[in-house]
Amino acid sequence: MSNATLLFDNSELALASYSKLVQGDTANQRAALTQATGAQMSLTQATEFARRYPTVVTQFNDTAAEFGMGTSFSVTVHKARGHVFNFAYPTKERGSCIKTYQH
Repeated sequence: MSNATLLFDNSELALASYSKLVQGDTANQRAALTQATGAQMSLTQATEFARRYPTVVTQFNDTAAEFGMGTSFSVTVHKARGHVFNFAYPTKERGSCIKTYQH
């Protein structure tokens, strides 16, 4: 995989992580990916993202508003091409994102 492809994949996962997704088929959640409060993808982008990352394994947001501890930690897990893709980040504080792949 080239550096440009890896950068594109990471940026797409980062963008999608701003959407409120639930476990299941990503194609059924294209509306969430296009909402102004989420990733704000175009319908074409959301459709292509759903094709490339067809399954949302889980999404977790630890905010006080969502009855968590309020740490502002967020993680979205997608499954695609036989791999699990995790994208984790703090939602309030500045800091680096943590992106991992598992086989």
